[in-house]
Amino acid sequence: MTLNTLDLVLLLAASQAVFLGILILQKYPGLVANRILGIMMLLYATILGHNLAVELGYFNRFPHLLLVPLGFTLLAAPLHYFYARFLTHPDSRFGRKDWLHALPALLYWLAISPDFAVSAQDLNARLSVAAETISPRFILFNLLLVLQAMIYLGLTLVLIRKFHQRLRLMFSSLERLKLTWLQQMTFLLIAAWLIFAMEEFLLMLGINLTSFDLSSLLIGVYIYLMGYMALLKSEIFSQPALAGPMHLLEAMDTEEAMEKSNRYEKSGLSPERAQALTSALVEVMDQKKPFTNNELTLADLAEVVQVTPHNLSEVLNIHLQQNFYDFINQYRIEKAKRDLADPAKHHLKILAIAYDAGFNSKTAFNTLFKQSAGMTPSEYRARFLPRAI
Repeated sequence: MTLNTLDLVLLLAASQAVFLGILILQKYPGLVANRILGIMMLLYATILGHNLAVELGYFNRFPHLLLVPLGFTLLAAPLHYFYARFLTHPDSRFGRKDWLHALPALLYWLAISPDFAVSAQDLNARLSVAAETISPRFILFNLLLVLQAMIYLGLTLVLIRKFHQRLRLMFSSLERLKLTWLQQMTFLLIAAWLIFAMEEFLLMLGINLTSFDLSSLLIGVYIYLMGYMALLKSEIFSQPALAGPMHLLEAMDTEEAMEKSNRYEKSGLSPERAQALTSALVEVMDQKKPFTNNELTLADLAEVVQVTPHNLSEVLNIHLQQNFYDFINQYRIEKAKRDLADPAKHHLKILAIAYDAGFNSKTAFNTLFKQSAGMTPSEYRARFLPRAI
């Protein structure tokens, strides 16, 4: 048995996927999303192991086994989507209708069932002819595979985008909660599938540049990064400190919260009461300065103002025309501006001023500050501090 460099990469990636899948299922089963991730890692281990076995010619004696794992590829993109869905909606349950997503794989296995009535020798002959002439069935399967992957990965990106919008309704700091890493992993997977489609197209033209090696390599990279990034990041969502806000987030609909007011029509909050709550909110922000707490949530602020999170959300979104994230960080930016222009604080580093204002991320502070002031914090200090002196 001779292994080239790609074979070694596939072998290591498959082994890593097995290790990560077992580790996740045994040690991190608390989140439904993690259980899906563990299953997905084992699925990819099977797919990569199958690809490696094909390259090494292990299916010559048992060609029937060559066909079965191909159905698992029809489950890969749906599992990625379900991982994102259960990570962004922790209160979701896997219902009966969700099993319909496995229908393409079941139909594939049903379609190949007649092949099991054929002898190994005859099936080998058929597969050899198909490999040389590129059978229409092989082309159709791969095209449907790519189309399915693009649909599910596109839906995953939509899920992540909406989740980031919903976070702004409840949290004042998003850096730990944002799923930028999962977004990047999704784009990597999209790239792998597009390259696979390109390889398929070239093969149809009689050009075999990579033998699907490049797409397989990207899948291997995806497995490494996805497994470890998910372990590092997704456990944040199971922390007790976030459990309450995350579950409360489930009850809030993004579009209605950000674009419509009918979510609040039956709240019973009269215009007079809304005005009183608005005044109380502004007074709390000015006097108690809760925004300096870098982990402040909507529920925390509602407790300080002595109002329900629902009514506070109504005051912010309907009467102040802001989501919670923008409202809090507006106060943080204004405090940072005052401190940057204060001669008594000229000795403080800009990062210290940012943390003191309630930010917990240099990147978030710089981005929001430039959006508000039209210049960087250092430029702002250089322009206004001499005037203050």
